[in-house]
Amino acid sequence: MTPSFVWVIPAHAETGMIERVMLKLEAMEFEFARAESDVPYLPVLDGGFKVYGKTDFEQFEGLPAADEDAAFRMRVTSAYAAAPLYIGRRGLALAVPYVSHTRFHFTEGDRKDGYVNSVYLPVGAAWQTDSGRQWGAFVMPAGYSPLSGEGDWAWSGMGGVMGRTFSGERLVWYYGLVYDHAFSDGYFLPYAGFTYQMNPSWSFSMVAPWPGVNYAPGENFFARIGVSPSGATWAVNEEDGEDEVLTSFGGWDFGLWANWRLSGALWLTVGSGVSGLRNLSISTGGDLEYEQDVDREPWVSVSLSIRPS
Repeated sequence: MTPSFVWVIPAHAETGMIERVMLKLEAMEFEFARAESDVPYLPVLDGGFKVYGKTDFEQFEGLPAADEDAAFRMRVTSAYAAAPLYIGRRGLALAVPYVSHTRFHFTEGDRKDGYVNSVYLPVGAAWQTDSGRQWGAFVMPAGYSPLSGEGDWAWSGMGGVMGRTFSGERLVWYYGLVYDHAFSDGYFLPYAGFTYQMNPSWSFSMVAPWPGVNYAPGENFFARIGVSPSGATWAVNEEDGEDEVLTSFGGWDFGLWANWRLSGALWLTVGSGVSGLRNLSISTGGDLEYEQDVDREPWVSVSLSIRPS
């Protein structure tokens, strides 16, 4: 695969709008990549499903009937799409709406199944200032439904400025500063990472929050070993005038993802691994009130995506 930004589309597909976008991207002076790679670009459209092993809790507060131990399996359905807002000679802007539905299926006790919906709307722009140097900025408001739709939504946001510099043909550096407004608290985080394309088959990405290693023996299959964040946040019903109470359940998914090209730009991904570094926390008015570590559990996932090549 050459480093030019080309979308392989089935001959019988309706290519009108997609073809116009791809032609604009090809005409840009913006460098997407320099080194040749058989690994396609990140998906511009993706929908998937992930299920986790049984999770045991002691005194699982933040859910109804928290007077006994609980065990449940978490199931997550998610989707996102990248929508171009502007494409110029040296810059572009896009929005990437993302939605997820997390269901807690209780396997022990008398609790009813619960669910949480999350919505993210990152909007960003990137532009090329010099050969091999680019800058970008983004904002990302996010909303989290109450458990099973009973109560008020919780809101947070994130924004930042980031840079990218090519160091030769294979190495790309990333750097910047991110502001994370997590409900009632806000803080700044420095950002740094890199990607390295060793050859067309092997690439390494140390870019948070999805570090990983990719291997592509050809243009129709590639595998990835890496890490991705997981979890859900929801508001707990409180009386009028009381501080907002939030429950968060999160961790990191370590695993292997296998990716097959089905047809043209359509890809199938199947993944499996272990979710670790997991915990449950409850905060009131931004102050941590309760935290419990959770054992590691296996997970499996499947997704369909559209990937430029």
